[in-house]
Amino acid sequence: MNTNKLTTLKRFAESPEPSPRVWECYSREQVKLEMQARFCRQEMSREEADRLRSYPYAGTTFSYPFPNQGITELCGPAAIAYDLMLTDPAAYLSALIALYEEGECAVGDLRLRPRAELKGSSREGISGIDWMFLGAMREGRNMLFGVDGKAGPLALFSPPKDMLYWLRSIYPHERFVQRLSFVGWGSERAHRRAIIEALRKPTRSFLLIDSKLIKADSKGNRIARLHWIVIKPGTAVWSEDGERVSFTYFTWGAERVGRFRVKDLIKYLYVTIVRE
Repeated sequence: MNTNKLTTLKRFAESPEPSPRVWECYSREQVKLEMQARFCRQEMSREEADRLRSYPYAGTTFSYPFPNQGITELCGPAAIAYDLMLTDPAAYLSALIALYEEGECAVGDLRLRPRAELKGSSREGISGIDWMFLGAMREGRNMLFGVDGKAGPLALFSPPKDMLYWLRSIYPHERFVQRLSFVGWGSERAHRRAIIEALRKPTRSFLLIDSKLIKADSKGNRIARLHWIVIKPGTAVWSEDGERVSFTYFTWGAERVGRFRVKDLIKYLYVTIVRE
């Protein structure tokens, strides 16, 4: 598979640069190196890795193996890009290339058509390919706020309805359902049932949590701490009494292992989205 990706990236690198650039802040070489680090990092030479790190924030694609929203509230699009990268890496790579070269792309039934403000911007702490793809996803669902390099939390946070829209559009032949209510927290029994279902699913599940669950020093009010993570299926290990569980989850560009008390999961969990 890496041979096919390297061939695709070589062809991309040898294509002429659009004039003027579709994305003002990113060159073809930077985007090519970022995609190489994301998809074929083991084949990168030291000289290529050094060139990659010479671009602002491009090195995050080498430091973190998966899509990474940095310090922004783009955790929702990052969670879905992570799922897409594992489910259909060829579609994800093709979408990144089309987005850079043509300023729009299609993934399944989802079409991303970012506006000029986004294509003319960059974002501190985020690689070019992540800002293009994650920003374009978020902008496509915004009714009140624009997305550019200075967009704030209200423009970048993704509510459950948008997560469902993206998932159902990218995977039109699959069924996704939301458990628990975003506005009414529901009973402890409902939370426990949703947690068990998400951890037992053979497919990746998406959880909207208070980030204090995984990051004790999270600051800000409850809205600012809303955070999407993705459960890696088949990784849950329960304690004998069923009141503690460890599992692998995706967040901030990497897969991590956490051990949690179920009562804390219940306290800090708002929504689960699962495949049926």
